[in-house]
Amino acid sequence: MIDTINDMIESWELFEHSYYAGFLSAFCLALLGLIIVGKNKDFIGASLSQVSLMSIAFILSIEDYMHDFTDAFLESLILQYGFSIIVSILFSYFILEVFNRSSQKSHLSSIVYLFGASLAVLFVVNNPHGTEEIHQLNSSSLIGANISDVYLLLIILIVELFVFIKFHHKIYLFLIDPIMASTIGFSSKKMNLFLSILIGLVIGVCLKVVGFLFCFSYSLIPALCTIQVIKSMGYFQLFSLLFAFVSLVFSFFFSVHWDVPFTQLAVFFILLQYLSVFILKRFDIV
Repeated sequence: MIDTINDMIESWELFEHSYYAGFLSAFCLALLGLIIVGKNKDFIGASLSQVSLMSIAFILSIEDYMHDFTDAFLESLILQYGFSIIVSILFSYFILEVFNRSSQKSHLSSIVYLFGASLAVLFVVNNPHGTEEIHQLNSSSLIGANISDVYLLLIILIVELFVFIKFHHKIYLFLIDPIMASTIGFSSKKMNLFLSILIGLVIGVCLKVVGFLFCFSYSLIPALCTIQVIKSMGYFQLFSLLFAFVSLVFSFFFSVHWDVPFTQLAVFFILLQYLSVFILKRFDIV
């Protein structure tokens, strides 16, 4: 046991920024669960993660044609982050607003996902460095996360918390009863644009740091766990954060003890939590 604790301390010192980035990303994504589940868009996290991945692949594909800007611009990751966020916001708005009016709306999130997944590979097919980075993001690896990622995620989390604290009544009403919200003067288009910017910003940043699998899982599963155990929307974010935190703590401990990747284990534990809560709910234990 002592050896395991020592290994954990040594691991934290070596991968401090990666672990911080993992925790902050999970919290940012878990807070989005209210919107994703409330809008009944369970697949939006996967769809937006893939189009964000596609945008990063596109930037990597033109790297060779932008030698003059590589050191100052591309290597600083500003372009990758910026393009990922913009594309994620645009597709988020299409899914929430434009696609929502389509008769084929139940299929269009899947179309967006497949569109992003295919182009993400095609853009970097002749770029070994790009192919490796896209593969790493697809498999969700925190290796390479740095202090800049941590600060950026911390800022995103603070912004998210401010938005939900400041506007939680309006967001709840819009998600629960959009007709009533429209009746009292809320603009559906403006609210969807507002939520799209929030979702796109969070997923666009988190995808670049933690990858697809982690991003999709933590934008959805903590929220699905939460709706199994509570009925009050007022505590939704708190419980989502709690589910995310518990799975991450176990993941941190056992990833060191078993010498397995932190992110994949974090996904496994959050899914294990959902399965446990589902079984307990099924037998009326919770």
